[in-house]
Amino acid sequence: MDAIESRLDSLVVDVDGVVPMAEIPKTLKKLREARFFLAKMTKDSRSTKLAGEDFDFYLSAFLSAGRSVTLVLQVEQQDLYDAQYGPWENRLTPQDQALMKFMNGQRVAEVHLLGADVETTVEMVPITQIEMEPGTDPRYSISWWGPPGVPPPEIGRKVRLFRVCRDRASSVRFLLCFGRINL
Repeated sequence: MDAIESRLDSLVVDVDGVVPMAEIPKTLKKLREARFFLAKMTKDSRSTKLAGEDFDFYLSAFLSAGRSVTLVLQVEQQDLYDAQYGPWENRLTPQDQALMKFMNGQRVAEVHLLGADVETTVEMVPITQIEMEPGTDPRYSISWWGPPGVPPPEIGRKVRLFRVCRDRASSVRFLLCFGRINL
């Protein structure tokens, strides 16, 4: 989200300098909301629970909040938005423009249709890579001992992927560029 926040910062520059952030508190709150749900998705993606819908709910909220950032800015600072948004959007790289279009398409699918296009698989990870919640009593942590050269046992964890393009090569390039949701 830091890249998004810096892009928002570049949007609020006018000919007289930077518009004070205090003038867009609702926009910044919406940005913090999107960041909140992204953090929830990140945390949930590390879980070994294979059942549950928490991630799906966080994704829906993230997509909605993320799209709302510029909409709130448009209401909060109409003149600034009208003067700056078009040029800002035109300065985005083709990859960022594609990402914005893709994310809005996912939001439309999630909110108005049958849901975002998310592929869910299970990946096996060594139990030694399972993270415990901060503050968890160390007596409940996962430990493993074995003879040298013997790998630790593995456990399944859900991985969710956005399918950006229909051809596999483009999807792989996108996933390498922007990463999986499983951060």
